[in-house]
Amino acid sequence: MSGCLSLRKRLLLLVTLSFAAFSSNMAAAMDSNYLNQLDSEASGTTAAELASSNERAKHHQERFETILKSERSSTYAIYSKLSDDNKTKVAEDFASKKRLSRASQLITELYFKEK
Repeated sequence: MSGCLSLRKRLLLLVTLSFAAFSSNMAAAMDSNYLNQLDSEASGTTAAELASSNERAKHHQERFETILKSERSSTYAIYSKLSDDNKTKVAEDFASKKRLSRASQLITELYFKEK
């Protein structure tokens, strides 16, 4: 019977530790959201403005990818292998400069930096 009680204690300890780890992760995620909200308030942007800005950036990136895929498919193949951060950099560069040749050059530079 004492072996069974010991097993129960072990299971209770395991459940307690699992719950504590889960709670800790949830608290960290909530803290992160809170900090992001504070940061956006400090910079004078609201959550709606931030979401709108993110949507615009996503739209610019999708538009750029469509153009690149149709006009320079081999460059698009290289672009598709870039990290998400570098893809964003290229799309932002294209949105501001509107030069596909410059975007192609940037794609090549970033690709070889990643390798």
